[in-house]
Amino acid sequence: VLFFGVLQIRDGFGGKKGSASRPHVTFFKNTAQWSGKKAALVNVPVSALVLGIIVLGALLLSAVLFAPVHDYAQYSIRGASESGGLDYEYATSWSLHPAEMLTFIVPFSFGFGVPAYHGHMPFTDYPNYVGLVVMLFALAAFLLVKTRYVRFLCFVVVTATLVAFGKYLPVLYNPLFHWLPFFNKFRVPVMVLIVQQFALVLLFAIGLAAMMRQHPSRGRRLALRGAVVAAVLLFVALVTRDYWIDQYADSIASRLKFVRSIAGQTAYARLAGDHLHKDLVKMGVILVALCVLFFAFFRGALKAAPLVVLVIVIAAVDLFMVDRYILHPDALFPGARPIIKAKSERDRFRQPDAVINFLKQDESLYRVFPRTHPSIPLESDNRSFHSNRYMIFGIASIGGYHAAKLSIYQEFVEMMDGVLSRGDFSIINMLNVKYLVLANPLPEDSLYEQVWEGTNYRGERRIVYQNPGVLPRAFFVDEYRVAPGKEALAMLASADGVDTSRMVLLEKAPSIEPRSRDGASAIIREYEFNEIRLDASLASPAILVLSEIFYPAWKVFVDGDEGEIIRANHILRAVALPEGDHEVVFRYDSSLLKRSLAVSVTTFIIALTLVLFSVVVRIRGGETWKRSS
Repeated sequence: VLFFGVLQIRDGFGGKKGSASRPHVTFFKNTAQWSGKKAALVNVPVSALVLGIIVLGALLLSAVLFAPVHDYAQYSIRGASESGGLDYEYATSWSLHPAEMLTFIVPFSFGFGVPAYHGHMPFTDYPNYVGLVVMLFALAAFLLVKTRYVRFLCFVVVTATLVAFGKYLPVLYNPLFHWLPFFNKFRVPVMVLIVQQFALVLLFAIGLAAMMRQHPSRGRRLALRGAVVAAVLLFVALVTRDYWIDQYADSIASRLKFVRSIAGQTAYARLAGDHLHKDLVKMGVILVALCVLFFAFFRGALKAAPLVVLVIVIAAVDLFMVDRYILHPDALFPGARPIIKAKSERDRFRQPDAVINFLKQDESLYRVFPRTHPSIPLESDNRSFHSNRYMIFGIASIGGYHAAKLSIYQEFVEMMDGVLSRGDFSIINMLNVKYLVLANPLPEDSLYEQVWEGTNYRGERRIVYQNPGVLPRAFFVDEYRVAPGKEALAMLASADGVDTSRMVLLEKAPSIEPRSRDGASAIIREYEFNEIRLDASLASPAILVLSEIFYPAWKVFVDGDEGEIIRANHILRAVALPEGDHEVVFRYDSSLLKRSLAVSVTTFIIALTLVLFSVVVRIRGGETWKRSS
């Protein structure tokens, strides 16, 4: 709408008639006969209106997915900041530095990926490689084909690339980040290059066809000149191998931030330099091959169909030579973990090992705290803390990975990391952590009892400690302090700490004042994903703390009447109970999901009815919709 609308307004006010009328404008009779200004002033707003209707219909049709996720987003790390999205620094970390556009055609120009990557992003596993063949013919389309469609595709390529610059082009990215709805939910600006690459592939096809339409004499001249340039490039690449492996490697070695040792940096830098040299050789070979093919084509020695097939084969081989390292980084970097794993390894991941078998012997409700080493921050401990392996076997963990975790959980983990770093593990008691699964032993004077030692399914050492201070999934306290917002985090993180077995930090004061937890008990009768039922018995009013993460969609019912859940200790749920015996039910409110499902189904029925109605009208001889040229 933006691109063609601007052109149509320009044409209309320039005196052109009926320019670029769109099919849907035939709702208005004889638009082709209108003056240029009149057509522009009607067609462009109508195009925008139709786009708005399409977007609205799409949102309503996908309401069953969109509405619950939109509701959740405001509480997640993607939308809980003051701006309603990610923090700017976090959201723009994976911005494409303009210099890294070189990776579009030279994949090893910045080391390819971890551990040899030495670019401007925090890390990456692979370059944004487009392919030399694709880029060459896309450029040919830009130079040789002067149609609006090609200019539109070029507009898409340029726009997507500039947006991918992120923080390196704040004059464009910042307005999008702050003003475009939902844009600030995404944290990897370079992902917009998917749009760029789609447009480049279309331009590749157009450019290839345009090259084949060149006059034979001009085509032969271009092929010969290209062959000379390619031969020079190939010669230079072949004779400069030592430079890339030695001098160039030495210049980038210190920038390999993912390798700690100097020897390791040197080794990976030399590997990257060697592959960069191979990239240049490959570019020369591809250019020579293309020039030879087109020279033969313009000489009449090669037909059109074989030429197209051979060009596509060269492009595919070029892409494969890069993609194989993306799928199998272990074939490139020694010790790297493969993305595409063998079926036997996947099956082994899903099979219980000695650690799982030991933990499964305990059938009570509890959680585990997996950790590789105290020196590794929790946020970086992907091998243990962020592993979802325990979930496979129905074992609850305070770790695990989620792409859009709740923001209060993320804040708590960051706080907990600081507390754990000073050797204080009491913070995990309220999380119902009964077992610590560690890769290294705790000090001998530790309060935690070692109950098992062995190896996991990878053959790595694992030690299981039992936590004597663990609190049950539901427990009572009789003391509280009001600590709204992040004040509770600060109190939990303080050196004095909080005895969470006796005191709870509440977001606001409860409606029932607690007196004593003595004699209080809570038995969990049902524990499901969307509902938890407890039998509670109290001699005096007290506060029941449920060691489950707080989320506003959860409701509590005490003896059938809705009560009030208060956020406790920043991330948990609490409800104040009077003395006596009570049935307490925590239930997830799924009404939004049901309403959004009704909207999606209704929209689908309306859309289907309109389509069927239009078919019937056409079959019965109603007015057909005309598509203008």
